Amino acid sequence: ESDLAAIKVTHDALQLANQKQNTSTNIDNVSSPWKRAIFQLVAGDSQGTVDRVVNASIQDFMWFKLCIAISRNNEDFTTADIAKTIISSGPDHFNGSTNPYLFVRLLLMCEEYEHAIGYLALCGRNEETEALHMAIVLKTYGLLQIQNAPPNLNNASGKEDSSLSLVIIGDRLNDDHTMLLLGRLMQRYVSRFAHSNPRAAVLYLLELRPGLDAIDYLKSLLLETNNFSDILDGVDVNTSMSSYGDTNNSYIDMYDGDFDKRGGFLFQLCPEDPQFCLHIVLEAAKAAQVRGNMYAAVQLHLRAGSAECTNEAVNILNRQLVQVLLPTDNDARKKWKRVADSIGKNKHLLEKISKEKAQAFEQLRYLFEFFDLCRERKWENALQFVTWLLPENNTFVGPCASRYRYLDATVREAFPIVMENAVQVIREAFMDSKKRGDMNKMAQLQEQFQAYINLFSNIPVQTAKLAQLIASVEVTMV
Repeated sequence: ESDLAAIKVTHDALQLANQKQNTSTNIDNVSSPWKRAIFQLVAGDSQGTVDRVVNASIQDFMWFKLCIAISRNNEDFTTADIAKTIISSGPDHFNGSTNPYLFVRLLLMCEEYEHAIGYLALCGRNEETEALHMAIVLKTYGLLQIQNAPPNLNNASGKEDSSLSLVIIGDRLNDDHTMLLLGRLMQRYVSRFAHSNPRAAVLYLLELRPGLDAIDYLKSLLLETNNFSDILDGVDVNTSMSSYGDTNNSYIDMYDGDFDKRGGFLFQLCPEDPQFCLHIVLEAAKAAQVRGNMYAAVQLHLRAGSAECTNEAVNILNRQLVQVLLPTDNDARKKWKRVADSIGKNKHLLEKISKEKAQAFEQLRYLFEFFDLCRERKWENALQFVTWLLPENNTFVGPCASRYRYLDATVREAFPIVMENAVQVIREAFMDSKKRGDMNKMAQLQEQFQAYINLFSNIPVQTAKLAQLIASVEVTMV
């Protein structure tokens, strides 16, 4: 019976539409609002009678409006027109203050996906979570218009920021191209657990592919968490996320395995595009240098794996070693020495370093030993670690002067302070020998000191401090 009734209503509607009389007047004569709705849809006349048809509830309203929008006879009335009505009314008109999801559903029905996600993300922490996961699904099906936006560094640490208001770009009331800053929304969400569970954060940020956002935000994650071992080094990609918990607040200083290894977590997630992963690591390394985080820059360049990147890592390391030669900042000195020792033990890594950089690296490690022994007051042992740089007697003045000219810039920068300390070591060793009455040792130290003076006059290192020190020690050595 219901089918027969529907057929009769449709038949009546078609007859009504074919009549030459005014359609609106004919529809007005129909008593049932549901019949009026069917007549209106079949007749295809959306002017003047829309608000007088079915409007008992928002569901009826949307049903009727959407039916008109998809009608072939009403191309001038689309879902965009419905969206304008919904947006201009605002969420409060639909009890958005108590139930934001009704307003979101209406926007989704109108294909206003970006506006729906943006609005829901503003409604609270739980709603932000729902908005992100909804956005990921919509993006997967190609339904989102996404605008790239650089990471907000303040928000990476979980702080609130003004970028929240930029989740939506454009307005359906004035702009037909509403865009979503999905990267910013993603960043806000993963900042909740990026430090405690960086691998889960990686999984989310990879959803931003393709596009620059994925590279920018993964780079930001690396630098903000400093958790290179968990994100880049070898792990089982099938391991449950829950097993990592909150145990990742500390990280391994250096990767002790094969620096060329491509079995790391990020690489396993993107086996089809290893260059994408390498690009992220290199971009993060460059950004770390710009920020002055040289420790991170060294680790990231090493993990990039190529000979060029390895040489850049050692070049940065050498410059840092020069700055901490003197044991004034023990924490920084210990940290960089630990890095140097780790690299020095890795034969595979050392093979990638150019001869010049490798030589400078080894020379700086010798200088570290020299200063350590000086601090322990082991004068004679200390001098043994600088015989390649400073002459033991006049026979070696010429070779040492020639070697100086070919020193790497980092070692040459350290030369004045090394010679100053070596002169002081000779003085201390001379005084100790004098107390013991060891005349042979005193004569040997006098000869070595004279060789230092001759070298000083043969190389372009004429600092006033070093000249004054040599003069004062020369008086003591008589």
